[in-house]
Amino acid sequence: MKLKTKYQIRRLYLFLFMQFIFLIPFFVQAGDGSGLEGKNVKLENPLKNVSSIEALLVAILNIVEILMIPVIIFFIIWAGFKYVTAQGNS
Repeated sequence: MKLKTKYQIRRLYLFLFMQFIFLIPFFVQAGDGSGLEGKNVKLENPLKNVSSIEALLVAILNIVEILMIPVIIFFIIWAGFKYVTAQGNS
């Protein structure tokens, strides 16, 4: 195939691709509106006490801390039990 023909085919594919990309909103009828024009729609925060990322991280860490304290105590007791019951080679 000649170089000129390859170039023309490449341009044709690029043109068709660009047409498809720009026509996607038409295919999905985007931009027609959500049907909520004129209505009072409000998105409320489900986490009332959390208003920033920092507050969210603090809330998550508080929950993790509450859940991990019994686990840590269990492993400390388990390590002590293993230490006391360990027997050497002698």
